[in-house]
Amino acid sequence: MDHTVHEAQTNESNILVIANAVPIDPKLVEFIEDRAHKLTKELQTLTLNLQQRMAQYAKLTADSTALQYATIKDMAKEQDACIGQTLELITRCDELEKDFGAMYAVSAQIKAINKSLDLLQASLR
Repeated sequence: MDHTVHEAQTNESNILVIANAVPIDPKLVEFIEDRAHKLTKELQTLTLNLQQRMAQYAKLTADSTALQYATIKDMAKEQDACIGQTLELITRCDELEKDFGAMYAVSAQIKAINKSLDLLQASLR
């Protein structure tokens, strides 16, 4: 099959003709090329915008992750401090309980002494 390109003169315009094929309108080819260039520019713009948004999302995700890590780390420090303070409070309460145990013994002795004094005072009357 012969696919050579010929220019055929018509009354309206120059039309490219491939032997044994449909004639091609140069204006249509030019329109398609122009549209392809516009679509290429739009695709480049869209791709650039998408790339910028992806970079923003990546940064926001990294910042969010860093904030979560810092928050968890601070919470762990606070929790450890609270645990330490709770243990210290328990230790002090145990010490107070021991001190109160001695005070109860002294209190019982004072009551016994008071009772003895009351008996002595009653016998002296």
